[in-house]
Amino acid sequence: MNLEELVVIEEQSEQEMKMDGAPFFIKELIDMVDDNDVAIRFSVYNFLRKEHCEFDIKRSELSPRVLKKNITRHGGICPDEVKLCEFVERKINLFLCQNNTNSEGISTSHKSLGWKMQDGVIGFWTDRIYKEGRDCKSHYAGRFDVAPKGDLKNLQMMVQRWMTDNIPMQAILALGAGATALSYSNMMWNTHMYNPIIHLVSNSSRGKSTAAKVIASFVGKPEGNASTYLTFLATGNAILKRIGSISGVPFAIDEFPTAKSKKEWSDFIYTLSNG
Repeated sequence: MNLEELVVIEEQSEQEMKMDGAPFFIKELIDMVDDNDVAIRFSVYNFLRKEHCEFDIKRSELSPRVLKKNITRHGGICPDEVKLCEFVERKINLFLCQNNTNSEGISTSHKSLGWKMQDGVIGFWTDRIYKEGRDCKSHYAGRFDVAPKGDLKNLQMMVQRWMTDNIPMQAILALGAGATALSYSNMMWNTHMYNPIIHLVSNSSRGKSTAAKVIASFVGKPEGNASTYLTFLATGNAILKRIGSISGVPFAIDEFPTAKSKKEWSDFIYTLSNG
């Protein structure tokens, strides 16, 4: 089997390649706008599971060793990683020369969340990138679920029914909405209102978690995996690593009593409030 037979790029449809059992092919190129880099999405045939598995490698990190490691990790065969990597590079260069980011076969993605300045233009980076009313067609590829869900009319009905006479919950709504605007205010008008932290304190079963989920739902998913509703069951450093670079997205953190000590809790709050 030679390299031309081993690597298939845009010569067959994905369905055709899976039916033919192509051992290895490049599925698409991804323009990573956060890193000014391009990621290559590969599909490799796992001979043990008898199915195709996908993985991504940044072009800046592409090397024979990295390529072989990922292929073998996903159950594929890599007879000569050096020649294979050279072949992939040639194919990528040719493909990039023949296409641009609006062409089929190249998608655009980002992992940043919240307000961000890029090339002198401020935009809100969430499920897409929105700049001055424009949708930049980039899809979010990060760890949080920020895809829009539900129906706006149902949300309005819920707010009118359950929160019209509930003053504390009205304040919670205002805090959640305001959190999405503070970073914009800082960037545009230098208001210097950074990292506000609201601590909800009450007896058990009084609605603290529900209120926190309302705040977390303004941008992200408030429940389940990949949600913006976190718990202190994880370490403080793990939470900071997840949200430290995010700007303008409200998060909620529950279960503070699980902290090992008051010092651990206070150190976390200090670090979080000071960025």
